Amino acid sequence: MKNEVHKKFLEAKEYLKKNEYENAKAILEKLDKQEKDDICIGLELAKIYIKDRNTEEIGEKRLLKLINTKNKYFAFLELGKFYSKKGKIKDAIKCFKQMLKGSDVDIAFAKLELGKVYVKLGDIDTAKKYFNELIDGNAVNKNYALLEYAKIDIIEGNYYDAKEILNDLKNGTDKDKSYALLELGKLEVKQKYYQNARKCFNELISLDDPNKDYAYLELGRLDVIMKDYKNAVRIFEMLLKTKIKNHAKLELGRLDVMSGKYEEARKKFEEVLNGTEEDREYATLELGKLDIEEDNEEKAIERFESLLNTCLWYQAMFELAVLYSLNGEVEDAKGYLQTLVTKNAPNKLQAMEELENIKGYKVKKIN
Repeated sequence: MKNEVHKKFLEAKEYLKKNEYENAKAILEKLDKQEKDDICIGLELAKIYIKDRNTEEIGEKRLLKLINTKNKYFAFLELGKFYSKKGKIKDAIKCFKQMLKGSDVDIAFAKLELGKVYVKLGDIDTAKKYFNELIDGNAVNKNYALLEYAKIDIIEGNYYDAKEILNDLKNGTDKDKSYALLELGKLEVKQKYYQNARKCFNELISLDDPNKDYAYLELGRLDVIMKDYKNAVRIFEMLLKTKIKNHAKLELGRLDVMSGKYEEARKKFEEVLNGTEEDREYATLELGKLDIEEDNEEKAIERFESLLNTCLWYQAMFELAVLYSLNGEVEDAKGYLQTLVTKNAPNKLQAMEELENIKGYKVKKIN
């Protein structure tokens, strides 16, 4: 890579670190025209394209070409993440397992992503196996594995163990501290220690880390819990100017639903449908809930069922279970809820509570 090209490439990478994708893309596209065979430029550009629904196919094609180059393991990593988000779990696993043939670093990142995929599948034992291999082997991404292990502890209700891990991570690098504070804050909210949660989110904001927008988002959600709707709206509207604007728009839509402003809520949710794949899935979930409010259960069921093969499968399944239970279709409701429990879904504890609410049913203890 020529000196001038390399300088511009580094400039684009700086923009990427700050999540300023449009600025990075503008530079990389110019460089790509000059240096058509440069695989480093091609890889970074593909990673940007694949984040946008309008260009994701171009990004996927570029990555598929790159698997035949020396950067193939980076390409497999990005392809695997992409397929995982799209709900193509088998394809994602294939990509990550290809990386197990690479260097120690490639293997470490493959195991981290495989662990995350198996959490989505509800196969917690396999996920733990991959995370433990990284932790015990002192891999380069050991702390990321610890973070994911803490999330599993939270899913399983082992809050003390999760806090122990997260508090240790707080003493690591600024990045470790950032992720740990965010997860700690969420856990404090879950346990209703709201003041502790607020301290975590405010400390994260003081770090001036890229995660600070998510900290603001959580503060807004906390204000909703505390019924300080005015401040919540202020925070969410501020976030409309950030990279997580669609998250903020979803929260504003939820507030509209709470206020009975269904038309305004629907408009916001439908706008979010034009975002990333993840945005679309969350918007579909919210539109399904809104359909129920407006007595359009058939449409709600259609939306929830469309999410059963996505990353939000467990939330969609829970909504279907509640809907069937309310309609007296108890056996169908039980089936969905027991699936959530046996698969160790992130909402397993909520599913267990709902099962116990169904008259005459005693939930089996899951070890």
